[in-house]
Amino acid sequence: MKRAWLLVLPFLLTACPALHMRVDNERIAKIRTVAPFTFRSNRAVLPPVSSELSSTSDPWLLAGDAVLRSGIPGFVKALENAERFKLVEPDRVLHAKSYAAFPAALSGMEATNSLLAPGGWRHVMANEAEPIANVLEEIDADAALITYWRFSLDMGATGPVGAMETATAHAHLRAWLVGRDGAIAMDDEIDTPSQEPLPIRNGRYDRAEIAPAFDDIMITCAVRLAADISNAQSRAKEKG
Repeated sequence: MKRAWLLVLPFLLTACPALHMRVDNERIAKIRTVAPFTFRSNRAVLPPVSSELSSTSDPWLLAGDAVLRSGIPGFVKALENAERFKLVEPDRVLHAKSYAAFPAALSGMEATNSLLAPGGWRHVMANEAEPIANVLEEIDADAALITYWRFSLDMGATGPVGAMETATAHAHLRAWLVGRDGAIAMDDEIDTPSQEPLPIRNGRYDRAEIAPAFDDIMITCAVRLAADISNAQSRAKEKG
């Protein structure tokens, strides 16, 4: 997929309304440094019509952790280009001693439906005020960025007999910014569908063919998230 269009995204998306966004104006205005704390997603990308599937562990499915492993570098890079805040290097979070207080894996029903990104990322929830504050204090950052993802495919074109021939990638992001006081400064929801058709054959897809589409869509989510944070900070300053 050609990526030149990504260069104009900051200009196209700054006025794009979020699906859902709640902001604490006083807290968001004070944030200068943001540290990524967790990446969590659904276990696998199912085709649009998946009634015949018995398990999300079918070997031909694209696993959520594979999407995250491939897409996180681009997501991080896009956030590093934000103008109103600085992104803390992920390694500083992963290597912080206090970060070990968070679970290294999901458990129970959460583990059945979701997973964490590989590479040492831990499970962090937005309401875990004290351990979040401890890590932020250790790495000297203003806010923790917590991201939960849902990756899916939407139905595209169908053939002469009604069989699905293409699908499009879709990402839904729920993101929280939690400050050093343990309070939520921002709760954002971003829904990003792709327009790029991806081939579907006999109800299945080829992982190698669809994976790059999710890389691109995670970058788009990052640009939109950066715009939401920047715009919220601008509005907070105007009101303050």
